[in-house]
Amino acid sequence: MGPVVFDRDAARRHGLPSATTPPPPHVRARRKFPRDPAPAGARITLVVGGEPVALDPGTQHEGTIVARHDALGLATMRRKDGVDVVLPIAELGVELRDPKRVDELFQVGNALTVGLHRDRHPRLVPHGDAAVGDTLRWHAFHLPRPVNWLTTVALGLPVLLGAAWWYRRAERGG
Repeated sequence: MGPVVFDRDAARRHGLPSATTPPPPHVRARRKFPRDPAPAGARITLVVGGEPVALDPGTQHEGTIVARHDALGLATMRRKDGVDVVLPIAELGVELRDPKRVDELFQVGNALTVGLHRDRHPRLVPHGDAAVGDTLRWHAFHLPRPVNWLTTVALGLPVLLGAAWWYRRAERGG
């Protein structure tokens, strides 16, 4: 299946840019073989008020999901200032490594904050009723890699020491 192309009116109905727009800065500055590896994580483009905008660290968009188009894989979020933000459902699901969570949170009526962590992994923070269900549900663990390693050691070491103590105690017959 090839790319989906809209005429100007159909693009406006879906909240997409209808005129040719320049690529966002992160696409313009992309090199095929960079000397230094690019930072890990997402390079996601959102459509904010009809203009493509890169989702950069430190920026966040808070609003309510007002429309969803599953065939295109897009959800439209309306911010408090009335600006529509078009979000790529599949791309955010892949980057978060939790497509089911993204699918549940991008339902019409849910209030969300979309942003990036410092390590460029997307961050979704639900508000209101969606936050209750999301808090009770397991989702992927996304701390920076050294913290994952240290956390595993900090949690695993007492378990291993306890098992070794129990084994030695059982071996002595006490």
